[in-house]
Amino acid sequence: MNVREAADLLSNAKELVIAWDGVCIPFNPHSILEMDAFGDYRVHKICQAFEMNTFELELEMHPIKESMHKD
Repeated sequence: MNVREAADLLSNAKELVIAWDGVCIPFNPHSILEMDAFGDYRVHKICQAFEMNTFELELEMHPIKESMHKD
């Protein structure tokens, strides 16, 4: 699953955070620029973040973008 797909599943979340290599940043799935930058990265794990209805999208250890050409 990629960030775009995870954001669609969690469309009612209060807040989404993207995490990798110990770094967490807020993520706005309604931002065209943020979705363009992060949308195709693969999600390793989704977990509840600090507050209720907030979620952390943990990227693969070495961020991997999904191929635009699927086999």
